[in-house]
Amino acid sequence: MNKIKNYLVTSSPLRKVSDILFVFAVGLSAYTLGITYQAKASGFCPINANRDLFYISIALLMASFIMTFFEKRKNR
Repeated sequence: MNKIKNYLVTSSPLRKVSDILFVFAVGLSAYTLGITYQAKASGFCPINANRDLFYISIALLMASFIMTFFEKRKNR
């Protein structure tokens, strides 16, 4: 619990937003993978049916990655 409190106190707002985007993107990707796997048996192309979710997942992951370049570096 102390690690979470330390993270909330010491992390920059940009880092927190980047982490939230990453967690949301991974969750959306897992959901998309699940519905794609279930739709596979129905006979139509499941990738075309869920194309928007794939694009949103990729865009969120890219945004999270790009935001890490704008964080201030800590000297240790």
